Amino acid sequence: MSPDLHHKYTLSSTITPPIPAMATASTGRIHTSASLKFEYIPKLLGQSNYITWSNAWEIAFYACDWWEIVNGEIARPEIEEKGKNPDGASASKASSAEDPSITRNRISSQALHMLSSSVESSILYNIIHLRSAPEAWTTMKASK
Repeated sequence: MSPDLHHKYTLSSTITPPIPAMATASTGRIHTSASLKFEYIPKLLGQSNYITWSNAWEIAFYACDWWEIVNGEIARPEIEEKGKNPDGASASKASSAEDPSITRNRISSQALHMLSSSVESSILYNIIHLRSAPEAWTTMKASK
């Protein structure tokens, strides 16, 4: 990946999404990252604020380029054994670092953490056993 498109996702309430390099008209400098903050998205309380909550998170996940993973359009691959490729071959550390399936799993896990942190405890009880963001998103949508 070229350095100007390199990005980092974190488990905090701030995400630095991948965005294309852009030069500003005033300075001519290249800017390659932006921080998104999620502390102002209200917690999901139940049916009373589901529409607002889900729309806010959908916009946030679009901004991070995670929406297709969270809503299940891009499937989270099942990795049967740690350190193995889906075909059963051993994965080297060099190749697994750039493996798209590992990246999708990491994004799904991070999004699941973010969703779990954004709901009241009575709702968390319904999703705490789930292992992917699409499962949590679908479950919360169905129970709205």
